[in-house]
Amino acid sequence: MADAVHREIGPDQLLWMPARHAPHKLDLQPENADDRLSLLRAAVKDRKLEKVCDWEIRRPSPSFTIHTLRQLHEHDPKDRFDLILGLDSLEHLASWHRFEEILKLAGFLFLPRKGWSHQDVENFHANLASNLRDQFRAKVIFMPLVPISSSQIREKLASGQPCDEMLPSEVLAEIKRCGLYQSG
Repeated sequence: MADAVHREIGPDQLLWMPARHAPHKLDLQPENADDRLSLLRAAVKDRKLEKVCDWEIRRPSPSFTIHTLRQLHEHDPKDRFDLILGLDSLEHLASWHRFEEILKLAGFLFLPRKGWSHQDVENFHANLASNLRDQFRAKVIFMPLVPISSSQIREKLASGQPCDEMLPSEVLAEIKRCGLYQSG
């Protein structure tokens, strides 16, 4: 996904920012924050223009996007920010905490998801309150659908099946080193 964003947008920098605990997933217990940071750092270790940011992990739960965007703007007030999301995020996007303020601080780069299309972005835009339509900046990034999910990878790891083709070797090594996602 990051490669597709680099190809189409050419960002100055891509920040990977894992949430401490996503507000829309409060019923699910996330993996240990330090382990998730370690895996993400392994994934981007040799990737140019990409950096892991631990602001949300270090902040008390839950992680609200608006807090992060405010912090980014305080740090770099002249920069423009875009959130990279799956198209399926449109289902709940308008209910995000301080959604109207989010629209003022960031645009959206949407990645393909099965069952979702560019038309869904147009419908979402058309259904926004009239005072929000001009603030909604969005682009759908072209890339083929990725036929694997994180839950599939975790299941394979737990059952001892190989995942070499699904994960960067650095991430797989870190998973093994930390003993993550293994049954028993």
